[in-house]
Amino acid sequence: MFSCTNVATDGVDETKEDQMARLLEEANKVKTVQKTVINEKGEEVIVEEEVPVEANGRRSHAGMTRGEIMEYEMTRVSEEMNALQEEVKQSQEKKTQLKTYQEKLENLKRLNDAGIR
Repeated sequence: MFSCTNVATDGVDETKEDQMARLLEEANKVKTVQKTVINEKGEEVIVEEEVPVEANGRRSHAGMTRGEIMEYEMTRVSEEMNALQEEVKQSQEKKTQLKTYQEKLENLKRLNDAGIR
């Protein structure tokens, strides 16, 4: 029997069948997307639509050799990692910028308080 511990299951061991059922359920999920639509009166209205969650552009492995599948998956994972690293970099830059703005705001508050006294 094969078991797997997963963060999504709060660290509980699950059998291969349980894992397959959970993954199939996850694959059938839909996400809610908000769209802005202009109605007959010319007003902008936000409409929510349920859209099936896409497979992130993944292609089927049908007809591929194991080597081709491995190469494809390694490329895909590498691209995802690069995208995540870029997001982390942007987040760090924004954090630094926010810290700078906070320091400037504190300096302005001190100057304002000194001017009031």
